[in-house]
Amino acid sequence: MNMFNFWRRWLQAMIILIILFSLYLTYSAFDGGLSQFNTLFFENSIPEGVITYQRWVSGLLGSVWMAYGIALLFITDNSFDNRERWAWNCITVSLLVWFLVDSFISFFLGVGINAIGNSIYFVLIILPLLFTRKHFKQ
Repeated sequence: MNMFNFWRRWLQAMIILIILFSLYLTYSAFDGGLSQFNTLFFENSIPEGVITYQRWVSGLLGSVWMAYGIALLFITDNSFDNRERWAWNCITVSLLVWFLVDSFISFFLGVGINAIGNSIYFVLIILPLLFTRKHFKQ
């Protein structure tokens, strides 16, 4: 296997992680699976309506992440594999926008743990983009 294919498969594996995480988020809308994060925001009791709101946001975010992951998977399997420059640009720019905005908001709201998780995932997904950049047409 050449190095381009290695890094493309790595990228696809990271995208599959996005899709799996989105499935967890979507499932959490039904079982309240994100309630373990309540201690970050509430010391004692949770105000009425918050659980419903959390579940709605979880389902919404899960579906958006799922659509984003599926779109990225199609791009990496087709245009990225054909070394079309727009595909590399699309994935890289969307990744940078997500990372910068999500991490800024996380720090701003005092949820640095999310920004740390973002940073780990960012490194894992930016590596294949950096190592494949030279393979794309101008």
